[in-house]
Amino acid sequence: MSDISEDEFQPLEPTLKNVLDQNSLNWIFVGGKGGVGKTTTSCSLAVQLSKVRKSVLLISTDPAHNLSDAFGQKFSKEATLVNGFENLYAMEIDPTSSIQEMIEQSDQGNAMGGMVQDLAYAIPGVDEAMGFAEVMKQVKTMSYSVVVFDTAPTGHTLRFLSFPTVLEKALAKISSLSGRFGPMFQQVSGMMGLNANQEDMFSKLEEMRSVITEVNNQFKDPNKTTFVCVCISEFLSLYETERMIQELTSYHIDTHNIVVNQLLFPKQDSNCEHCNVRHKMQQKYLDQIYDLYEDFHIIRMPLLTKENPTAGDKFKEISHAYEILSDAEKRQLYDQFGEEGLNGQGGMGGGMDAEDLFSQLFGGGLFGGGGGRPNRPSGPRRGKDMLHQLKVSLEDLYLGKTSKLALQKHVLCVKCEGRGGKEGAVQTCRSCNGQGVRIVMRQMGPMIQQIQQPCNDCRGEGEIVNERDRCKHCVGKKIINERKILEVHIDKGMRSGQKVTFQGEGDQAPNVIPGDIVIAIDEKPHARFKRQGDDLMYEARIDLLTALAGGQFAIPHLDDRVLLVTVLPGEAIKPDAVKVIPNEGMPTYRHHHHGHMFVKFSVEFPQPNWTDADTIAQLSTILPPRPALPNFGNKQVDEVVMAETDGYQAHKSSASYEEDDEDEQRGGQGVQCAQQ
Repeated sequence: MSDISEDEFQPLEPTLKNVLDQNSLNWIFVGGKGGVGKTTTSCSLAVQLSKVRKSVLLISTDPAHNLSDAFGQKFSKEATLVNGFENLYAMEIDPTSSIQEMIEQSDQGNAMGGMVQDLAYAIPGVDEAMGFAEVMKQVKTMSYSVVVFDTAPTGHTLRFLSFPTVLEKALAKISSLSGRFGPMFQQVSGMMGLNANQEDMFSKLEEMRSVITEVNNQFKDPNKTTFVCVCISEFLSLYETERMIQELTSYHIDTHNIVVNQLLFPKQDSNCEHCNVRHKMQQKYLDQIYDLYEDFHIIRMPLLTKENPTAGDKFKEISHAYEILSDAEKRQLYDQFGEEGLNGQGGMGGGMDAEDLFSQLFGGGLFGGGGGRPNRPSGPRRGKDMLHQLKVSLEDLYLGKTSKLALQKHVLCVKCEGRGGKEGAVQTCRSCNGQGVRIVMRQMGPMIQQIQQPCNDCRGEGEIVNERDRCKHCVGKKIINERKILEVHIDKGMRSGQKVTFQGEGDQAPNVIPGDIVIAIDEKPHARFKRQGDDLMYEARIDLLTALAGGQFAIPHLDDRVLLVTVLPGEAIKPDAVKVIPNEGMPTYRHHHHGHMFVKFSVEFPQPNWTDADTIAQLSTILPPRPALPNFGNKQVDEVVMAETDGYQAHKSSASYEEDDEDEQRGGQGVQCAQQ
C-alpha cells in the first residue's frame, strides 16, 4: 500500500453512460437550480434509456411542465406514449390537484373534510407526497423498468426527496394520537354534528405510512435510486448544487453525476470581448467543480447558438442509421434489400420455407432444433460486477488515503485476441449452429420426445478448432488470468459500507461487456474511538481528585495530535457523565467539515485504606455535608459492618458441595435398602 498525490487521481468518465449501464436503477432524479437545463437533460437521458431498457416513464414534478414543449406533445397526469417511440412514456403531475382529488374522494364533504384538508396542507412536503402517490398509482397499474423524474427547482426538489422521512414521522405521531384521543375525538365530532369516522381516517393514514416507508427504503438504496445534478458554471448555481449534494448526502440518496450546461467555447480568432470574459468566468467555476467533486462524473455541455426545429427528426434518423450499422445482420439485410428488407418486405421473392419462417418467429427450427437461419443477435451481454471488501482503519478514514489493492481477474488472451486459436482457424460448429447443444428426437411408443444434450462435435463450446491451431498461450480458453493493481482513493470522512466503483474493470470474456469492480469500505474497529456518523465517542478514565478538584488529561487523536483536555476546578465530573469537544470529530465526506468528539467519563476511586483517619476526617470540612439519616420511629435498629464478598462467596460454594454430597449418600442408602 502506498500514498499518491491528489494530482495523480484519475477523473471518472465524463458521460452519463454509467447510468445507462446500471440496469438495477429504478428511480433516476434530474434536478438543479431553475433555468439550468434540467428538462433537456432528463428528456435526453430518457431517450437514451429507451434504447437499453424495456420501458421508460418520464415524469415532470415541475409546476412549469416543460415536457410538453420539449416533445411538442401535450401530456397530462396519465402516462402517455411519446410520439415516435414504442417504450417511452411521459406524464406531468400537478400535486395541488392531487390533494384536492383526495379530499373530494374521502366522502368527508363537511367540516371534517375541511379539517382533513387543513391537516393535509399543514404536513411538510405533503403536496409532493400526493404527487408521488399519483406516481405510485400509475406505476402499480403499468410496468416500467425505470422512472426518470424531471424535478422542480432545488428547494421544491429537496422537499420532495425529504417527504418520505418527514411524512413517516408525522404519520407515526398522528397514529399514536388515535389511541390516546380517539374516543374524545369521536365525542366532540358527535356534539358538533359531524359525521366523522375516525377509525377510517386513521386506517387510511396508517396505510399511507406503510407505503411511505417502502418508498423511503428504495430512495436510500444506491442500487435502485440515483440523482443527476444539473448546473451552469456560475456562482449561484454552484452554491445551489453544493447545497443540494449536502442535503442528498444527509438523506442517504446516491449522487455521483453532475451535468454542467451552457458552456461557452469561443473560437480562437473570436473578437467578442463578452464571450471571452464569460468563458474565463465559466472556466474559473468549472475548475472549482472539478476540485470539489473529483469522484463525480462531470459532463460538460456546450451552449448552442440557435435551436434547430428539425433536430428531433434528424436525431431519429441518426439513431436509426446507427442501429443498422451496429448490427451485422441488419447491415447485411440493408445492403442486400434496402429499407424494405429491414421492414420484412425484402427478400421474400427468393422464397422462404416454413423452417426459415419458424426460425424467425420462434428463434429455432420447426421442431425446436437448430435448423433455419440463426437468431437475431441481441448484442453483447454485460458481465457480472466483482465485489471486494477493503478493510480501512479509522485513521485512514480521518486523514484520507490512496491504497493499492491487488486482484486476480480474467482478461482476453493477447496472443489470439480472445479467439482461442489462429485467425480463421476457429469455425462455428455446423452440427449445433454454434449453440453448443443439440435437440435429439426420440420415439417412445406413440410419443416423440425432444431431448437437449451437449453437442459432441464441439464439446458444448459451439466452436471447433484444430488442436494444432489452438492458441498455446490460453490453451483455447480465450481468456487468461491477470494480476490487476487498483489504486483506491479513500476520501476523508468515508463510512463503512460506501463503495468505490471501477467501471469496466471486471472479468473479460469474448462478446461480453466487462462488469465493474466494486470496492466496499469496511471500517476496522478502533482501540480508543467509536464512530457514530461524523462524531467520535471516547471513554476517558480520570481519578477522583481530577473529577472533584480539576486537572488535565490527554486524548491521542487520529492525526497524531494530542488533545490536552482541562477539567475545571469544582466542575465535579460524575461517573458516566458525557461532555463534548466541538469540531474534533470525523470530517464530513466530500466537504471536510468536522463533527464533534463526545467524551464519556469513568471515575477511578482510590484503593481501600488509602490514607489515615485524620486526613479522612478533614474531608468532612471540605466536601458538602452528609445528608441526615431518616427517623426510624419505634423500629429496631441494628448496626452492621460490610465486608468483602470473596470469602463469603467461596464459603457458600463449599457449603453447597457438602449438601450435594449428603444428598448422594442419602440416596445411596435408599437404593441399598430397596435392593435388600
